[in-house]
Amino acid sequence: MYDFIDIMEVQNDSSLPAEAVSINGVYLENEVEGYRTLYVTGRELLETEIEEQQIGKMYCTEFLNKTNKTMVIKVTYRLMGDTPEEFRQRFNKLSRILNQEEVKLIFYDEPDKYFIGTKSTVDELPGGVLNVTGSFQFYCTDPYKYAATEKTFQAASGSSGIQEATIVNNGAAAVPIDYTITHKHENGYIGIVSENGTIQLGHKEEVDKVLQSKSETLIN
Repeated sequence: MYDFIDIMEVQNDSSLPAEAVSINGVYLENEVEGYRTLYVTGRELLETEIEEQQIGKMYCTEFLNKTNKTMVIKVTYRLMGDTPEEFRQRFNKLSRILNQEEVKLIFYDEPDKYFIGTKSTVDELPGGVLNVTGSFQFYCTDPYKYAATEKTFQAASGSSGIQEATIVNNGAAAVPIDYTITHKHENGYIGIVSENGTIQLGHKEEVDKVLQSKSETLIN
């Protein structure tokens, strides 16, 4: 039997296949001897479900909404061993790694992105052999992939003295934003304004750098 070699594999010292999968920070090739990822499918485009309604007796419909459906990522692999005992031990180790819920999936050809999924369907394999090719699937209820690292955008004073920052999102969906504000003096009020709305913290009428008396209730 010939070894499978993909000419598109990344060539480096680690000898990992281009589509090797990391599960919660562990590449299967590095953990399970005799295992090798052959190829991966299902992580390219999202399938979209369209909601529509008929307009009277016209020959067309009206668009109402769209929903991105769940994603299924299929990993095709090869596993081999020299003896039945060794082969079974390697399969047991592979099973332990895969038998986790909502794992973080990173693929070697895209190390800066990750999916969240759970192992679902697996292939039935032939018996009596020590070299098999099969597949398993990850069911991703959240079909999006996320950046492995957070981006930071530093605010700077504009012409009016207001701190301004431009946030760039190159992804296909909106993401939450976290604000970190360091005070250099006493501030009674902070306002954050964007095209999506306003966040107000504190007392708008309070003058900065002026300490206000605070009431405290020890016992009611």
